[in-house]
Amino acid sequence: MVSGTDCVQAEREAVRVEPQVAPEIAPVVFPPSANQGSYDMWNRTLQRTKRYLRIVCGFVLLVAGAVMFFTPAPGWIVILLALGILAAEYVWARVLLDRMKEQGTKIRDFVLPRQNPDQA
Repeated sequence: MVSGTDCVQAEREAVRVEPQVAPEIAPVVFPPSANQGSYDMWNRTLQRTKRYLRIVCGFVLLVAGAVMFFTPAPGWIVILLALGILAAEYVWARVLLDRMKEQGTKIRDFVLPRQNPDQA
């Protein structure tokens, strides 16, 4: 006589199908779920929305920093903040941010030279 738990166990084993792919490139197998497709769609939508908001905020801050550069406001700080946000999405922003950091270090070292502890 077959019990109910044996049937459930047999169904679970029948549903679980392992792909015949090498383990290093095997895809991750999630348990089947009715909501899995819906979750993936919303997750992709949310990630795209976050990316677009980062890009828009970065460019808005970049333009605001450029305007503040000619007004008595902290334009450089806003430009650096904008480049920091845009550097997550664009390589050109990362390169420009690195250049600005190098120039800032050179200016700092010129204006505030580090004193050798032996000279003090």
